Amino acid sequence: MEREREREIEEHQNLGTSVTTMAEGSNRGEGPTSSKRMRIDTDPNTAITEFLTKCDDYLLFQLTKFYRDRLEQAIEGGVDGVSSLLTYETHFSGQEHRKHKETLRVQTETLRVNTILIKEKVKIFQLVTLYTELTVISTVRDRTLVEHELLARGRDHEEWREKHLRRELEKIRTDQLFHSSFSQRKSKSGSSAAVSGVAGIGKTTMVQKIVYDWATGKIYPHFQFVFSFKFRDLNAINCGINLRNLILDLFPYFGNILGELWKNPEGLLFIFDGLDEFKDSIDFADNRRNTEADYICTDPEDQCEVSDIVYSLIQHKLLPGCSVLVTSHPTALHLLEKAEISVWAEILGFVGEERKEYFNKFFEDQAVAAAVFKHVE
Repeated sequence: MEREREREIEEHQNLGTSVTTMAEGSNRGEGPTSSKRMRIDTDPNTAITEFLTKCDDYLLFQLTKFYRDRLEQAIEGGVDGVSSLLTYETHFSGQEHRKHKETLRVQTETLRVNTILIKEKVKIFQLVTLYTELTVISTVRDRTLVEHELLARGRDHEEWREKHLRRELEKIRTDQLFHSSFSQRKSKSGSSAAVSGVAGIGKTTMVQKIVYDWATGKIYPHFQFVFSFKFRDLNAINCGINLRNLILDLFPYFGNILGELWKNPEGLLFIFDGLDEFKDSIDFADNRRNTEADYICTDPEDQCEVSDIVYSLIQHKLLPGCSVLVTSHPTALHLLEKAEISVWAEILGFVGEERKEYFNKFFEDQAVAAAVFKHVE
């Protein structure tokens, strides 16, 4: 009986999503594109009202819970984005902000994919054309469980994931890793998030999509500047360096204005991709980092080891108030056990229809896409 009730709620949620999507399309002047979609009047409010009148109190309560987080985030993001923009306009003309967004957009708008084709070893796609949403859960499972899962194959593996995703594991979107500074769920000292996933699961591509979506104004409007680094690139730095030069090496157009950025760290997001590839060790359990100045970096202008800069940003000792995202293979997660991590997440990859969607996007010929998907399945 309970399962039947849950299924009814899920159907109403899907129906509500369809109505919302159609309403948005109607506001843009778009018509229905499929006979399967609900037919609505030219006034989207009419269709939504009709839908809601069919729901009893319990279903209305469940729908409210379902959409509340998204509505809160949209409101917080909008208000906080305006607030941050006004703060930064007191220091900048806006030129640096626009330049940075455009630079990141150009850097991330295409996706290079290795192939086994003789004539075309690398295919270049538009990111938004190929990207398929990954299933990300808001927890990190035991490492031995993850490794055991990798040994599973076929339908047993699929059934396990479907069962646990439905009953135990909470899915999370990439735009939920960090909340607006207006949210009570965000610490005043900033927040750090860790996303894990096995090799090839899509961590780096997910980071690219996050940066692209920020640069095109789709997510995290309360972050005025995003700086993304790969640990494999940081391995090439064999001497002391400060955060200023780390940024200027990649984005020289910031020139002498970085000092102004340090004054509002709440508007900064730092991303470090691939902790498992970092040659230097960052031991968050080492008490010396909390007591000895040689292991702590508290000033973005001071020369430090790269590992000390990363440690100090994650632990909110450097630019307290900023946010940090770290990605890692599960085998390196133990390094972060004692770190000040606000959000833990794990990428499960594609689940269910997401797999078929990826093949359909990758192959222009849908007959080929269907054949390859069937073979892999």
